[in-house]
Amino acid sequence: MPYCKNCGAEVKETAKFCPKCGTERRASVAKEEKRIKLPQDKRMLVGGIIAICIICIGAFAILNQPSNEETAITTSTTTSTMITTTTSTTTTTTTTTSTSTTTTIKASCSDGIQNQGEEDVDCGGPCDPCVWCKDAISPLPVPGGAYLLRDLSSEDYSSEFKGYKFKIDHLVYSDEYHIEGILLDVEKPDGTVIQVQITENSDGLVDNLNLRVGCSSDGKDVVIYVWEASKQYMDLDVTGNVKDEPISVTVKDRVTGEPISNAKVKVSWSGMSIQGETEWGTGLFKFIPTQVGLYRIVVTKDGYYTATKTVTIGSS
Repeated sequence: MPYCKNCGAEVKETAKFCPKCGTERRASVAKEEKRIKLPQDKRMLVGGIIAICIICIGAFAILNQPSNEETAITTSTTTSTMITTTTSTTTTTTTTTSTSTTTTIKASCSDGIQNQGEEDVDCGGPCDPCVWCKDAISPLPVPGGAYLLRDLSSEDYSSEFKGYKFKIDHLVYSDEYHIEGILLDVEKPDGTVIQVQITENSDGLVDNLNLRVGCSSDGKDVVIYVWEASKQYMDLDVTGNVKDEPISVTVKDRVTGEPISNAKVKVSWSGMSIQGETEWGTGLFKFIPTQVGLYRIVVTKDGYYTATKTVTIGSS
């Protein structure tokens, strides 16, 4: 029930005048309605402005999304909240807005991510060439039953075979992209540690264990195979590296150091080859190279593993 604004008496909603004091009600009702409606119009205007702001922020975020060559990290999100409270005489509107921060990291050859057309992480494509095992070495064949040293690393002795533990000390390069060999740290079952170097043409020997370098199944990584030796090993000592001058190959037993007589020797280069045997008592074999380039020497002998060595012959 409404009341008279002049004397406070109850007045019917349809009455134009107060029955007690006779004050006209129409003007005061109109003023009250005007006071109520005016904040409603302002609320609509504020709401429209906020809506436009939200649309603009969303459009800006879409236009500034990083390309597929960039990595974006968003640290916060954007939110807009409008709380409206209306009474019979007033309307209160509260708007809270938070902003977002986006950090964009440009792709590079040192970001630890395979992107921008790289063949592997940070190599190939626009970066330096990847050094694949298959392109860097020509390993000897691995006999059946050889054990692959898995989880071999340079951090700790994480790979083990029959009580022997292995760790990579470092890779040995003959040039920027050619791996000449691997230096291994080997911890024996008694706790002693020795170093063994393995090359693509020369195995490593620890007690009765044979170690040979190879490539992983995908040809990318250098791996090490190990097996228990059942034969003896030969070492090759090559002197000379000049075209048209004698090259001497001395074959010895790796353990005793004694020369090995009558070992079969094959020397191959540029699609050609020569064959012969080591001399009796000296283990010596000689040949004269007629061209410059790489010469591959392969020596075989019953009771011994095949020994191989590659030498580079120059013009002087």
